[in-house]
Amino acid sequence: MSFQVFSGIYSSFAQTNADSDTVFASDRWLNKTRAHVKKAYEMGGVTEEYSLAFLAATSQKNGKVVIVDFGGGLGDRFPMVAATLADHITLEFHVIDNAAACKVGRECHGDDKRIIFHESIPKNLDSAQIIHLGSVLRYIDDWQGLLGSLASFNAPHILFSDSLIGDVPTFISVENYYGEKIPFRCLNIDELTTWLKDELGYHLLYKSRFIQYIQGKKGFYNMDNMPEKYRLDSTMNLLFSKG
Repeated sequence: MSFQVFSGIYSSFAQTNADSDTVFASDRWLNKTRAHVKKAYEMGGVTEEYSLAFLAATSQKNGKVVIVDFGGGLGDRFPMVAATLADHITLEFHVIDNAAACKVGRECHGDDKRIIFHESIPKNLDSAQIIHLGSVLRYIDDWQGLLGSLASFNAPHILFSDSLIGDVPTFISVENYYGEKIPFRCLNIDELTTWLKDELGYHLLYKSRFIQYIQGKKGFYNMDNMPEKYRLDSTMNLLFSKG
């Protein structure tokens, strides 16, 4: 960005000879902000980031937070969480994924003892505060069995990020990935929230549409080839909590 917004170093507000009251009552500021409010209503609850790092900070207990990231790949969410937590908070980050992902993931993070990779769901993680599933629930055939197993950790929170969940009928389809085909399921949001509440005791606290960048552009995949009632325009971030 070429233009400079900030200027000068002063010892007090009075020394600047500037007046914020005038700016924040001006037509320019009010009209600009009015446009922002209008846009916010049009967009609804839209986010462009996973919520994991912020949730980690607010979920710490006695200076420690334990996260289980199912389908966490190479541990690509770990650096952001580790970098943004306050220094006094201890992080324990468990990634569950296939053997190939775990092998490369261990290489990526070197000797950092805070991140631990598992090729199957571990036992004795009752200290976990967050179960995270990012972009992965869609690929699990027995999603209820999986969530039941993860719920055995009795974590206070289950966070779904970038998940194919929405106000559409649940359906199964095929994802084309560079010539390969992957089966996936899109879940109806009411089906998921009802099941988690009735079967596992988790209640929906937060939901947002998740907008991502695809081939460098903000948006979602073209679903015009699908029947209209099954089309989505985004994925979702959902937070469920116990009690």
